[in-house]
Amino acid sequence: VPTLGLDVRPEWAPLWAHTLAHSRPAAPVCLERADVLDGVPGGWDLVVANPPYFVPGEGPVSPDPWKRAARTETTVTLAGFVRAALGAVRPGGRVCLVVDRRREGDVFEAAAAFGAAVQRWVRVGRRRVLVALGTGGGVDGPESWSDTEAMVWVELARTRAPAR
Repeated sequence: VPTLGLDVRPEWAPLWAHTLAHSRPAAPVCLERADVLDGVPGGWDLVVANPPYFVPGEGPVSPDPWKRAARTETTVTLAGFVRAALGAVRPGGRVCLVVDRRREGDVFEAAAAFGAAVQRWVRVGRRRVLVALGTGGGVDGPESWSDTEAMVWVELARTRAPAR
């Protein structure tokens, strides 16, 4: 089954190509230009993304306009991104996000507002959190990984939260 990669900026296609050339994806990846504000095609088992980390005026501001646009809510809010991602998964599917730890609560609120629950979350080092959203019950508390352990973060998307 092919995997669909969406990016708002066509200029980033060479970066995707480089990443894919040095990775071992489980399935072929097709990259398309799309904006989450326009809606995302639905019916996916899994959506993995790193939405904007910072609200305007907070966090580091990169001099690189591409990085600045990717890291800061300039065109879509974190809640809007969560809504679009949840709309793209089929019933029973998962949304896995990488966010700044300061936005952890914002993801939880957005998930609840759009009828989803946090199924698993992993705090990675001091700065990041990996969050798996879906329908069904939530979990009681976070796991913690070191930055080195996070190199296997895609496992978050492949495994279900342990029963509690």
